[in-house]
Amino acid sequence: MRNALKLTKLFMVNQQIDPDLGITHFISQWIDRYGYYPTFQFNQIQNYPSFRVIMNLLTQDLFRTYLNVKPEESIGGVLANRLNKSQAKVIREATLATEELNGLGSLPIMRHQPRDVGKYMTSFIGSLVDPDTGAINLGIYRILIVGKDRAVIFMDPRTDAYKIAARWHSRGKEALITLFNGGPLSTYLAAAAAIAPDIDSYETAAKLADQPIIIDDNSYPPAPIESEIVIHGKVLPELANEAPFGEFKGYYSPETQSPVIGVEKITCRPSPYFLGIFCGKQSGLTLMSLQNEFLIFQHLQNLGFAINEVSCPHEAFGEFLTLVETPNPSSEILHATMNFDKRTKIVVVAENIKYALKELSIFDFDVHNEPYIKRGKRQGERLGIVVNRTIEYQWTEY
Repeated sequence: MRNALKLTKLFMVNQQIDPDLGITHFISQWIDRYGYYPTFQFNQIQNYPSFRVIMNLLTQDLFRTYLNVKPEESIGGVLANRLNKSQAKVIREATLATEELNGLGSLPIMRHQPRDVGKYMTSFIGSLVDPDTGAINLGIYRILIVGKDRAVIFMDPRTDAYKIAARWHSRGKEALITLFNGGPLSTYLAAAAAIAPDIDSYETAAKLADQPIIIDDNSYPPAPIESEIVIHGKVLPELANEAPFGEFKGYYSPETQSPVIGVEKITCRPSPYFLGIFCGKQSGLTLMSLQNEFLIFQHLQNLGFAINEVSCPHEAFGEFLTLVETPNPSSEILHATMNFDKRTKIVVVAENIKYALKELSIFDFDVHNEPYIKRGKRQGERLGIVVNRTIEYQWTEY
């Protein structure tokens, strides 16, 4: 992450600020006043003098620079090609997080919204090892702090992480977990992406970055050696209450029963940074949209379709609207997209997605409808649109 900090413009905030609602309130007021959200570095964190908190680091502009994607290139297309062609190299070395901390209370963990049930970690990546394949699985989960050495991690039973922990428990063994903050940006993309469970997430991160990933070597699932904070613990075979929590879609999620984590050790780098993610704002939406874009692009490309661009706009929270640009719009591309990503509610396939509404207003189009299913229940319809440029116009000169 420290390499990424050198590539972006940081807006320094030197006033004393409380991580309990203070940081997110400051950001919300800034957005209301100025209409945008820079990358902030908060230098005076109340009760945590050794930490600096970074907010809104994970923007698409920074990912483009950090991952060496040229301005004229499709970032989704470049990353899709890297997944298919880059060599994954993962190296083991000693961690840089060598200073031991005393419990979760020693970290500047935020409460984000006034009616959140407590303080949440939203920007830590969970690392687990699959007992069947040995593959390392990375994921980003909200984690409620409930004690000095206890937390509750929201893992939907459908997630790979939940299934991995259950497989360890079914064998009568401990489900070890590592949580890390501030690793290479490519690990955040790999953790956010819905890749197949038998694919190693660090190998995916190395392919996305097109360069080696260096991880630590110990008895716990590994973390990148450059991580700012590393937490070692166990996913316990017990559940506890979690939520309400202000979700990325702007409303509070209901209470859940979720797995408990027992924390065993916390270490950090000297003069550590704490990377935060404010749910529903730019960084979280960038992770959501960008991983969808390169995965859909790769899927369509591997099926033999010519694709110029895939876009999942932030206005639709990065996953509910998908725009596919192709020189040959077709119902085959539409159905392939809708079948690949069941979360997206609307898919538009057109020759020019930059002006999708203009395309729809001028040309004729075909429409496909099917039920939208969420958690086994029907919630309205999914809509697919293919824009056809079958009408010839004499275009105006001015």
